[in-house]
Amino acid sequence: MPEPWVAVMVTIAVGAAIAIRQVLLRRDFVVFENEREESLTRRVAGEVGCTLAQALPAVRREVQLAPNQPDQTLVKRAAYHYRQNLPERTCSPYPDRSPG
Repeated sequence: MPEPWVAVMVTIAVGAAIAIRQVLLRRDFVVFENEREESLTRRVAGEVGCTLAQALPAVRREVQLAPNQPDQTLVKRAAYHYRQNLPERTCSPYPDRSPG
């Protein structure tokens, strides 16, 4: 293998390693206790539009309070309580600042 190809291959390998590291660092790592908790968290996150890490505390709370409830009930309750715990939005008296 000629020397220029070696330099190109090393550069590509280093670039790929840096890119993979950046992707892994940005990703939220969530550890689920069981499969049910994972599926419930994914459903709640999809319903309310948040990350898995944000939905997990609401799901864990609902499972802890009522573990024998059906999954659909737990998802609805977790989504409701997740939305209730969000900070209140501030509304301006004039929503559109453009004239006319």
